[in-house]
Amino acid sequence: MTIEHPRPRSKPPEPPLGPFETEQEALASPAVQAIYAAARETSRRSVIGELGHRMLDEACGAASVELGAYDHQIIVWLARFEPTACAVIAGLITRARQATVLDAASTDTIRRALADAVAYRSQSSRCADCAAAALGECADHQGDAERAAAYEAVLRHLVTGKEVL
Repeated sequence: MTIEHPRPRSKPPEPPLGPFETEQEALASPAVQAIYAAARETSRRSVIGELGHRMLDEACGAASVELGAYDHQIIVWLARFEPTACAVIAGLITRARQATVLDAASTDTIRRALADAVAYRSQSSRCADCAAAALGECADHQGDAERAAAYEAVLRHLVTGKEVL
């Protein structure tokens, strides 16, 4: 099977597959049924593997999983299995990602808490009683300044979606 990498991931993510209690449940899933329906409509033998690959690749894309060349080889290898196996793996990837995603209200609360923490730690790291504070070297408050910087980095990541070093 020859599959190009990387594939553009333009489709919106579908609802997560599974969890499946039995192979019959996986077989009955719309994603697996769509693969078998597409296979029945063509005489090409590779369509099941291609669509299994697409299912796995789209699950990785929806979960923002970056694939290396070897990762992609394994995805291609997994796609050679039955569509039910691909559905299980794609479902695990999708559900794992969704388990780590916060809703908008929670994300907003975390943003506000981090902004408050940055302001508090930044203020407390300014020691008016010692000359070292002006240089950022006050041993009593150095931890506050470091925590404020760490909070600010996380806040910037949440706001921009980009990792801030």
